[in-house]
Amino acid sequence: MAEVASEQQGEWAGLPIPVHEVPLIMEPRHPLQNLNGMAFNKEKEPQGLEKQDFETVNHWYDRRRDLDVFIFRETRGLITWSALPRLSLAERFNAMMNTFCVGAEEAWTVEAETRAIGKLEQLLKPHIFKQYQLSGMFIETSPRSLVTYVFRKLRPTLALRPNRYGKMEMIAALCLHPIGYYQQSYAGCMVPTDDVIAHLVMMRGDERLFWAKANQTAHLSEAAL
Repeated sequence: MAEVASEQQGEWAGLPIPVHEVPLIMEPRHPLQNLNGMAFNKEKEPQGLEKQDFETVNHWYDRRRDLDVFIFRETRGLITWSALPRLSLAERFNAMMNTFCVGAEEAWTVEAETRAIGKLEQLLKPHIFKQYQLSGMFIETSPRSLVTYVFRKLRPTLALRPNRYGKMEMIAALCLHPIGYYQQSYAGCMVPTDDVIAHLVMMRGDERLFWAKANQTAHLSEAAL
């Protein structure tokens, strides 16, 4: 049904599907902004987020203070900021469980994931694709920046570079869902392998844009969970 509706509206990437309890957060430039914040409550009518009067300009991790720092621009043009503590282990576990419930039961289909895996196979060498099939991740180094990327299913992409001693160190974890994602989860609107493909082709085609659009986290314990 969703595929038919997306074809009728000309949305080549498909229509994002609101699910129970977990709000749908749309990419700011996606035309279907009326879906932003939508979630179905088992006992209530579907609810959406109130219209926000600000946009996120930048976000980074302050390692010394263990805080996430956000820069916001209000509709009036004013710039403000906020610093928030990292998610607790319990909150990250809750995100993992929300991902399982969203992906397995409502938002994704096995057929769509199978098609995405077939497309990814065309983009990778056979032994690299085998790594993805067996582990859910694979590694590729950019010939331009020499940054090594670890592309992972249902987790942020890790960017690494050797230090002066030749040991690989993580630069950042790059989290990006091109259409949107489900709040408090690791799930994007597209099936997991479609998100992996999006990361890969953006890195290959426009590495600067990939970094600019992704949320960057320099905290390995959070990125790895």
